[in-house]
Amino acid sequence: MADYSQLIMGEAIKEIDRRLVDKCPKYQRCSAPLCPLDPDIDKRFYIKGDPICSLPVEELIIILNRRFKKQYREFAKVCLEKEVRFRPFKAVQEKKKKHPKYEQLQMKIFTDMG
Repeated sequence: MADYSQLIMGEAIKEIDRRLVDKCPKYQRCSAPLCPLDPDIDKRFYIKGDPICSLPVEELIIILNRRFKKQYREFAKVCLEKEVRFRPFKAVQEKKKKHPKYEQLQMKIFTDMG
């Protein structure tokens, strides 16, 4: 018998925009009940200990495109309400700022081009 969270995920996935899900490279193996691609994430259940979406934020940005900001904000809000541990987008952005000289070099090259 499948556990409760998998049953909920199975029902929930029927409602998710299929085009978004098809673009997710981890969808076939994913068992996370809260999917950042799900527009109705606030209607989903999460039980402490359930898996968490492991799709990198960079890939989410590519998949969601213009809807990323709104959809990710909703995902973060629901995760906080349901006390789900996840890596917030700001933490991911700050983590990438390890090499400020390299970033400045990139910016200088970019500004010289334009």
